[in-house]
Amino acid sequence: MVLGVRLSFVGHGAMAFPDEERYYQSVEAIKSFSKGDLRAVGAHLVQTQGRPGDALLRLLPAAMQGIWYTVGGPGPHNPTSLLIPVLFTYGVSVLSLLLFYRLARMLLPTQVAALLSTLLYACLVNSNVYIRHILPYELGLCSFLGLLVWLVRAQQQGRILTLKQTWALGVGAAFTVAIYPGYFFAPIILLAVMVSPLLKEPISALSATHHKFPSFKVVVCFFGIGALSMLAILEVLALLTGVSYLQACQELLSVQASTITQGDFQESFSFLFKYLFEVEGALGVLLLMLVGYGLASRLYKMVRRRKRVPKVELSSSNALYLAVLAAFLAYAALGFWGHKLVFYGRVLHFFLPFIVLFAVASACSWKSMALRVRPLVAAFLIGVALYSFGRFALQYREVVYPLDLLASPALRLVQQNTLFRNQMNASDNDDYYIARQNLAHTEGAQGEAILLNFSFLYPIVGPGCNEVRIPAGFHQVFAAPHFLTIPAYGFEGFLPKERALLQQCQYQCKVFVRQ
Repeated sequence: MVLGVRLSFVGHGAMAFPDEERYYQSVEAIKSFSKGDLRAVGAHLVQTQGRPGDALLRLLPAAMQGIWYTVGGPGPHNPTSLLIPVLFTYGVSVLSLLLFYRLARMLLPTQVAALLSTLLYACLVNSNVYIRHILPYELGLCSFLGLLVWLVRAQQQGRILTLKQTWALGVGAAFTVAIYPGYFFAPIILLAVMVSPLLKEPISALSATHHKFPSFKVVVCFFGIGALSMLAILEVLALLTGVSYLQACQELLSVQASTITQGDFQESFSFLFKYLFEVEGALGVLLLMLVGYGLASRLYKMVRRRKRVPKVELSSSNALYLAVLAAFLAYAALGFWGHKLVFYGRVLHFFLPFIVLFAVASACSWKSMALRVRPLVAAFLIGVALYSFGRFALQYREVVYPLDLLASPALRLVQQNTLFRNQMNASDNDDYYIARQNLAHTEGAQGEAILLNFSFLYPIVGPGCNEVRIPAGFHQVFAAPHFLTIPAYGFEGFLPKERALLQQCQYQCKVFVRQ
């Protein structure tokens, strides 16, 4: 049922965010390939601000769009044609859920717990809000989950990865970063989980001559060689086209630094709590309570056990949770004190699967819970999850996207002589969607129609909601909530005061026509 509702989200919102336009590099790469220009193909894949992995994987939907166009279908910029890459994103999200379930089945004690955690994760707003868009976040997460499932399964079967497999894991970890560089901590987490079996023995036993485990240094080196191999392959392929992948990554950290610091450094540590409260609602609060209980319980047990067992022991699950926690705290520290990064909802997209897993694991560890009570607790969690999901689904269906509206046949009747106004009190992105529909931004007083808030509402300058006065002689014929009024969207680079205005003003896309 949840998957069906998620599928119904598809069909609206493609190309609503500027970052989605990188997808057209894959489209251009297919065009170049059809002309036999392989050099241009590589150049397009690299010109994605450090995301060649994403562009490479999206060659499949881009090729399908191209085939459809050659047999008489719409062009790749047409909203109907863009259903293909959006459905690709949906398919990846389903695969992510499957991988999440397999990981949960290995880390949680029962199949029921694994199914419960998968349902909770599927009902999160953060798990659904990117389905309508052509963005690399789901692909990056899916790649990481696939590698993690492979690694944890091997460890739970008592197998130690061979050096060749360790190298391959490093290659996959680097490719995950090449899909979305915002998940740069993914290789470190994989490495931490991989070396955790080495810490099941006393620290003094970790040596290159140990009969069962390879040397710690050898494992790290082969993993690093694998990651560097992937980077070298991408760099060589890029150089063959006359550009540099590494230089593109460097530019991402220098010239494009503003794109990863667009937010508030001061909420680096509080961002997660705000997101779970304001976006996820009741389900987010429950997850926080369970995580809090789990952390307190594990710390208490750790202190008691340390007094009796003077050696380091780490299971795959504990190593994973500790590595994810360390990555989260390091990222927050780089923002709060280093002013290098800020949190976005898309970054939390990586961490939330593990928050759900840890929360359910914490609930399962509550041994004092009576057996007859456990089904009631599970039913309560399911009820809260479905309520949260249903509430989001209703709101998600109501919002509209300016680019979709501008491309609709109904609005084309008024596009030739139209006034465009917005409530941002700024002109930075007031014509973002208009320019993509080849429309003129009329500044005069004359016009047959007025389109209000058909803009990408960033930045939003207060105070207040900046109400726009509509001249006499016009009447309203259409009004619907702007998509940025969805709380989750406000956590994608908006300042706290801007998020507050988005919720306070509840901006709407409106159409007025002259009477």
